[in-house]
Amino acid sequence: MSWCDKLASTPTVGMRFNHHFASSGSLLDALTPVLNKMVDGPKATFTIGRQDSLSLELTTDEGFQYAINTASISVGFVHRLKLKNQSAGYPTVEMISHPQPFTALLPAVCDRLIEVVSLLIDPKFRTLEQIGIVTSTMVDEDEAPPGILKFIRTVTKPWKLDIDAYSFQIVAKLSEESGWNDRCIHEIVKAEGDDGLATLKFDWQRRANSPIALPSRERLTELLSTAQKDALKYFEELAEGNRFDVDVSG
Repeated sequence: MSWCDKLASTPTVGMRFNHHFASSGSLLDALTPVLNKMVDGPKATFTIGRQDSLSLELTTDEGFQYAINTASISVGFVHRLKLKNQSAGYPTVEMISHPQPFTALLPAVCDRLIEVVSLLIDPKFRTLEQIGIVTSTMVDEDEAPPGILKFIRTVTKPWKLDIDAYSFQIVAKLSEESGWNDRCIHEIVKAEGDDGLATLKFDWQRRANSPIALPSRERLTELLSTAQKDALKYFEELAEGNRFDVDVSG
């Protein structure tokens, strides 16, 4: 079991392409086959959170959030809540999304991403530049995986007293192979007075050394499947913390 499952992490998966400028209205038109399935009887089960001239964001009641702009498409998972009125009483909060383990949500997010990409991206004119897989977690620092705790201690080591709050980002290249290079954006934030919770966000990215023609749907599924495995492997390496067993004194 991944630490992302144990700590209720949530995934976001995205793809970046060369720019293509299309109105948000035309994006909605292209998404009609997807949107037509987002109904429950007479009721639509999605809301449009943002619609600018060239970008669009919508969220389903199940918790899947779609974000589309001129260069990228992403699908992630967010928890969805609603107020439920009570007879002769105060409203209560009800969760309407369906939380699942990270490793169950990740392939579900990827399936939705591929469906949207197949509707919006014309392979004749668009090229693939990057695949990104993000894990986001809120956790008490003492309950963080040992490697993440080492990560935090390594960065905050110069200060001897308790650290009340911190915010740092490290962007590091991980590997480079023929055609691709991998990197990760590591963001860790603990806001002062925020119940002592730290936000862990690791944005693993596989970038094409040069833009590539958009592959078939089957090949795109293979690329995403490989990216999932490699991203999860790196997230586990972070949790184990072996890479932080280095001498930083000199």
